[in-house]
Amino acid sequence: PGELSAGAGFLLADDGAVLGEAARVLGAKSQGRLVTSAKSWLSHTAVDHTAPILPWGSDESVFKVSPLAASASYLQHVRTVWEQRFPDAPLARQTIVVTVPASFDESARSLTLEAAKLAGLATCGCWKSRRPSATTGCGAMPAVSSLAWPAAA
Repeated sequence: PGELSAGAGFLLADDGAVLGEAARVLGAKSQGRLVTSAKSWLSHTAVDHTAPILPWGSDESVFKVSPLAASASYLQHVRTVWEQRFPDAPLARQTIVVTVPASFDESARSLTLEAAKLAGLATCGCWKSRRPSATTGCGAMPAVSSLAWPAAA
């Protein structure tokens, strides 16, 4: 108890997900509980992007989330970290450009914008990058690529 609390320095989502670097650390210890690369699932044409399918291949005891919700969680994490660091300049009051891979079709771009909206970000659109990028489009902000749910007690 308390090991994964906000007071212990972890960022937790409302649903209990552990976000960011802590998710990677926890995910390495908890096989089948880590969601990575939800962005890739947004461009997968054979899945329902709003269905709780991630982490892919996990057993029924694991809480699942949709690719759209996972992507929104990543962006919410970025927003939370930004607003902790820059409380006088919340992202919700700024115009955000979200970068997406050049391989994204219109549907995947639309889902990315929907995830940004769910995260409370006002976006002016998506920008297609020609090569992999380690940023979210804001230059100095690292991309968030992992989230995990702790095992049920």
